[in-house]
Parts: sequence; C-alpha cells; structure tokens
Amino acid sequence: ILVQARPDRLDEVEAAILALDGCEIYGRDPKGKLVVVADAPTAGALGTMLNTIALLPDVYSASLVFHATDAGA
Repeated sequence: ILVQARPDRLDEVEAAILALDGCEIYGRDPKGKLVVVADAPTAGALGTMLNTIALLPDVYSASLVFHATDAGA
C-alpha cells in the first residue's frame, strides 16, 4: 500500500499504521510517502484495512499497488 500523508505529520501517521494488526512500514520518504506491507486473511479484510488507512487523519491517499495471495503450500 502506498500512502501519501502530510510530511510534517508523518511520524504520527506511521505510528497509527503500525498500530493496525498486520501492517509494517517497508519504506519512508520524508516528503510524505510510506510504503506499507499489510497482511490480511482475506481480500475483504485487506480492503477494509486499505480504507482504514485512507481515512486516518493527515493521510491524503492510500493506494493498493500490489496484491498477492498465499495458497498455502
């Protein structure tokens, strides 16, 4: 998930995302971008997580840029 947020509030946005179950910050740009890796049990749960991130204070946008499923070997 690519997140664009207010650069001066990036620490707070990052903390809010890390508080969500299954989210990790993979990359950070001080201009306000975060790359988030999210692990969710279903596609619906991933969509809910994406919406939750998009609605966080100081988040301008959140976009799903890659989605993969693990069929369980």
